[in-house]
Parts: sequence; structure tokens; C-alpha cells
Amino acid sequence: MLTKSKIRNPFPMIGKVFKYEFMSGNKTLAPIYGIMMILALLFRIFVSDSLENLTSDAVKITLGILLFITCFAAFIVTVVFIEKRFKKGMLEDEAYLNLSLPVTMTEHIVGRLLTFSVWFLMYVVASFISTFIIISGEIFKEFKFAEIKDFLQEFYEEFGVHFGNFMGTGIVYGLSIMLLIIMFIMVVNAITHLVKKNRRVVEIIVVIVLITVFVNIIKCVIGVSDIFENGPETAHFFYISIWKLVILNFVTVVVDVIATQAILKFSLNLE
Repeated sequence: MLTKSKIRNPFPMIGKVFKYEFMSGNKTLAPIYGIMMILALLFRIFVSDSLENLTSDAVKITLGILLFITCFAAFIVTVVFIEKRFKKGMLEDEAYLNLSLPVTMTEHIVGRLLTFSVWFLMYVVASFISTFIIISGEIFKEFKFAEIKDFLQEFYEEFGVHFGNFMGTGIVYGLSIMLLIIMFIMVVNAITHLVKKNRRVVEIIVVIVLITVFVNIIKCVIGVSDIFENGPETAHFFYISIWKLVILNFVTVVVDVIATQAILKFSLNLE
């Protein structure tokens, strides 16, 4: 007689956590990213050839400053919102309901990690689109498709790495940094929540200690002595160093997930 498998399929619950968290933040973050792209479009219109002579420098400068402030504010709001949602959903009032659901702690953490990653990707995409809108006029004026092959060949001869591999490495590295930032926020808040008093002071100490440890690990992994001996200008050395950092970042993310899970599962002190 066949018995039912006891292996739990985590994806439906992770999907539910993702859906709930995404909907709770999308109404706040999406408009900010939209405003950033609209300001970039307005800036591009007012500095275009057709309106350049009709628009005062004050208007251009004002739009440029507003765009810069909005881009920076969008990043800060994203980071702060991630922290607030994690604390509210796992450490404060919403945690009583969330932890009563048939969802494991790992599913809670992974679901939120995916949600926060999507928010970060939305910010990156909005920033990329805004930048492209601003510089699109200059690019299309000077760009020639016939020069692509020459550019790729010159890039490889200069750096010893194919442009596609370079871009792929940059994307993977950026992804690892994004996950690292998110899990850093989560593990710092989880550790800080272990104490009942002076949490802000403890949070600052935890941040300083974790960053110091991570920086020293980076020095050991890359090899600071090798930089002074061989020089950072070697393209191959730079390429290998980036991949070392990628591996280190992903390992750190896994460690942070395990640490956060252990704290929330065994030492949770809800408010």
C-alpha cells in the first residue's frame, strides 16, 4: 500500500507570503519609482534640442536636483520600508497572526527575501529606465550599429574578457549585493530584538561588528597583499576577485538566513 509522501512542498506557502508582502508594499513603493521615471522624462524633454533654447537654466537645474533627490530618496525609502515590513511582520504586532499560520519559519524568511528582492529590482529597473531616458538622445545621435563589432573586439583586447561575460558577472554581482543588503537588514533586526532595552544602541553595535567582520573576511578572500604586489589593474585579477566576492556574498546570505531563522524560531521575543 502506497503511503503519502511526508516531504512538504514549500512553494505554495512561500508564494502566499510573497503575495501578501508584495501587495502591502507595492502601493507605497511603485508610485515613488513612477515619479522618478516621470521626472527623468520631464528633464529629458526640457533639455532636448527643441526646448533647450526655450527653457531657462533654473528650470533645468531644478529638475536635475529634484531627480537626484528622488533617486536617492527612493533607495532610502526602499531600505527603510524593507526594515519596517520585516519588523512589523515578524517581530511586532503582525507576527502573532503570521506565526500562527501553517507556514514554517524558513518559508516566512524566503518569502520575504523574494519580496524584498523584487522591490529592489523594481528600484534598479526604474533607475535604469530613468538613466536611459536622460542619456538616450546623446546615445542615438552618436551610436552606429556598425561599430558594435569593433567595440566588442576592442573591449576584449583591452580587458581580456568578453563584454557579455563582463555584463553577466556584473549582473550576478549586483544580485548578490542586493540579497546581501536585504539579509543584513533582517539579521541585524533579529539580533537586536533579542534584547529588551537600548535596542538602538545595540543595533548600532551589531551593524559595526558585522560590517567589520565582513570587511576583514573580504580582505582575506581577495588577498590585500596580492593587490599591492600584482596591482589591481590586471583585468584577470579583477575578474577573479569579483567572482570571489560573489561567492562570499552568497555564502554570507545563506549564513544570515540560517541565523535569522534560528533566532526567530528559538529566541523570538514578540512585542
